[in-house]
Amino acid sequence: MKINSSRKILFFLFIVIISVASAACAVLQSKAPEEALRERVQGMMQAKINKDWGAVYTYFDESFQKRESKEVFSKKIGEIIFKTYTIESIEILPTGKDATVKIKSDIQAKGFDFKGTPETQHWIMEGGEWRLQVPVHKDVK
Repeated sequence: MKINSSRKILFFLFIVIISVASAACAVLQSKAPEEALRERVQGMMQAKINKDWGAVYTYFDESFQKRESKEVFSKKIGEIIFKTYTIESIEILPTGKDATVKIKSDIQAKGFDFKGTPETQHWIMEGGEWRLQVPVHKDVK
């Protein structure tokens, strides 16, 4: 009888361990890269609609943040009103560290409405999260 009880206890413990391990794996499983990028794009675009320029700034890549301060960025973009947006497509390159996102936005700038304004964004994986890469613009002389 003692052997039967021991087997039942071991079987019960085995089931508990398997259940806990399965639950831990489900929790630790990371999001699909496209889903993670979509959430980042949506977060940035919603921050633009909310005129939260400080939050928008945090989505940019490190090289942009080194080139331009948050204050300068906020002054430049503060006159643009973002109304709505649609993510047209997300394409993650085979490296898994670069992506192209196509967006259409309704914006207002200097009193003019621009509906369905297309924008192609280049996102990179940096510091374990997706960041919008801002190209360096050279001044025309």
